[in-house]
Amino acid sequence: MAFVSRGFGGRRRIPEEFEGRVPPGQHIEPGFPVLTAGPTPSIDPTAGEWSLRVDGMVAEEREWS
Repeated sequence: MAFVSRGFGGRRRIPEEFEGRVPPGQHIEPGFPVLTAGPTPSIDPTAGEWSLRVDGMVAEEREWS
């Protein structure tokens, strides 16, 4: 399955005041902070069927539900 997002389309335009100041391959992001690069899943927090786990290279693994 291919990843498709409405957020990625066309070439980004650099505003004139930033021409020559933005490195190649980068762009100005007026909507800082960018929290996701794809669709955000819809989660019903009242359903009680969710959990969040932090593991891997962390000092202490934790899990919340």
